[in-house]
Amino acid sequence: MDALMQNYIDIEKKNLLYDYRHRGAHQTWINRAYAMMLTEQGLLDRADYQKIDRGLVQVQENLTEQELMAAPHGQDIYFASEQALYRCIGMDTACKLHVGRSRNDLYYTQYRMSLREAVWQISEEILETQKLLEEKAAEHFDTIIPYYTYGQPAQPGTWGHYLMSIHLCLEGDLGRLQRAYGCINRCPMGAAAGIGSAFPLNKERMAELLGFDGAIENTLMANSAVDYYLELESAMAILSTTLERVGSDLDFFATMECGILEGDKEISSGSSIMPQKKNYGPGALLRCRALSIYSSLQNAMTAAGSVTMFPVHETYSYFEDFWRNADDLIGSLRLLKLALEHSRIRADAALARARDGFTAATHMAEQLTMEIGEPFVKTHHIVGGMIHRLMDEDRLAVENMTGELMREESVKAVGFPVERTDAQIAEMLDPLASLKAKVTGGTPRPEDTRLLLETGQKKREENERWLAAARKKAEDAYRQVERGI
Repeated sequence: MDALMQNYIDIEKKNLLYDYRHRGAHQTWINRAYAMMLTEQGLLDRADYQKIDRGLVQVQENLTEQELMAAPHGQDIYFASEQALYRCIGMDTACKLHVGRSRNDLYYTQYRMSLREAVWQISEEILETQKLLEEKAAEHFDTIIPYYTYGQPAQPGTWGHYLMSIHLCLEGDLGRLQRAYGCINRCPMGAAAGIGSAFPLNKERMAELLGFDGAIENTLMANSAVDYYLELESAMAILSTTLERVGSDLDFFATMECGILEGDKEISSGSSIMPQKKNYGPGALLRCRALSIYSSLQNAMTAAGSVTMFPVHETYSYFEDFWRNADDLIGSLRLLKLALEHSRIRADAALARARDGFTAATHMAEQLTMEIGEPFVKTHHIVGGMIHRLMDEDRLAVENMTGELMREESVKAVGFPVERTDAQIAEMLDPLASLKAKVTGGTPRPEDTRLLLETGQKKREENERWLAAARKKAEDAYRQVERGI
């Protein structure tokens, strides 16, 4: 055998092994349900049904990856399993299973069953991550940290509020996964090769026995739809942006320049040449692990959008990488949990950075507007004038924001002196006092964050119930197949 042919066979075997690992069990459930439906429709007698059903279970239990690799060239998961069933119960009986169907509707049903399993697993990891975020947020309602705009300290926030912001992003990601699930969880069985069958098959019964929400009515689209896959890949890619953005923040918070987050040594690394280095591991990993999922979505979009409405290889070739991406995404969610468990916010340093970064300056201008009745634009000029003057004099520090400086700058901005003591100005520039003044809801004010936590917990529990119900529907269907006729 020449090297080119061997390479071709190696590709086939690799795909066969991947399919068997990720769709072999689904194929068995489809076959068992299909035999049951054929019997109910009078297309298969009970004795043959029972023999086929027992044979399918034996094949699933006993077929090994070594046997698959030794199978003749040209076999895919369907033919490999069919041949194994022939060997197990004899061809005369086993061949009666293949009535009114094609590898097309069989495979597209497997794909959907595999994808819905991915939704379950990813959703479960998100929910577990949200639980940890809730736990950590409850400990840090009043732990001040600086919030940033365009990379500069902007206004004060809290670590608890920041964590609940991640929680809300993940809630949105769960919603997208659930909407994708609604598109995924429809059954193609009965479409055969795309135009249905002359045999009286029961498509709705197949959907019921496999735990789907219903059958796909249009036989062509049952085998050639791509939207269900693209919806899930899109949801996964958006979830990846959530994790990537959080990774960027954690990485920055842990830098020497920012210095408000400390990672345990278990999640940090040193340098082969620079002895002073302490590299925070999770942040960069969360960023770079997202890249393969983005490229996978782009590849799927390109493949799906460049072909006919009829089934072709491009409409399923992207499944070959799907579970690698799904596993990477699950791993990234676990990495975020690890980071949360093994990092601590340096509260004193974070408060000092928020204070010294003048993050309460906006509050100071707002308070002046309320107290002296001048428009915010003008009080903004008072505070801005004070800060810019200190910058020009190279004395920029919170303690240099004095009553005398306010009098001088207020005359320039509003035409009269605004009198405040140094102590009053210091209170205006206190980050926590700034937060406590907020009244619009959903803010880092500790009372608001408590409400965000309560709301988030309720929504998370609602999503847990959705996940449990989705899984139970499939499990109940499989039990029905297991009981048999």
